[in-house]
Amino acid sequence: MPQVLKDDVRSRIRVAALRAFAVHGYAGATMAGVAAEAGMAPANLYRYYRNKQELYDAVVPDEVVNALEEVVGRRVEDFAALVKRDGTTTDVADEMMQFWLQYRLESVVILSGAAGTRHADVVARINSLSVDALVNALPADAVAPGDLDLFESIWTNTSRTIARILLHNETEADLRATITSFWRYQVAGLTALLRHLAQR
Repeated sequence: MPQVLKDDVRSRIRVAALRAFAVHGYAGATMAGVAAEAGMAPANLYRYYRNKQELYDAVVPDEVVNALEEVVGRRVEDFAALVKRDGTTTDVADEMMQFWLQYRLESVVILSGAAGTRHADVVARINSLSVDALVNALPADAVAPGDLDLFESIWTNTSRTIARILLHNETEADLRATITSFWRYQVAGLTALLRHLAQR
């Protein structure tokens, strides 16, 4: 029975910590806030985790971060073909959606709340891959220096938007609907942009 109780407490802490890191970011979240959300005194929380960094490491493990980068990498590789199909769904898109569903709040933290952690540069790496995808979708002589800054801005805003969608859509139906709507908009816009850049 004591172990069952400990497991239940750890589960409550995990849920509270993920929510705190997702809403406030690592820098803004506090151990006192997590304890309050978990329904315990701060002193009891420190019996399970010595500090905020240890708590973060427990709820946003490297394995999840690595998996996110891998699935995004596959999604980026699929990008040029996706644009040519005008946004038709693919197996990679389905894989990405399954990841969002399984690791919704972890993804929010990685995409928008990891400043101050060892995962702080993950979004920059993802954005760099995505910029390369846009460049590779164009003829070699079609990319002007200013386009790279534009592409970077597009993907920075994309990461922020996805994080907001994941944070505010808690049910599978809502998340699927909103992500699908956003991606339709995104692909249509990028298709038009690439067409314009290739023809100017």
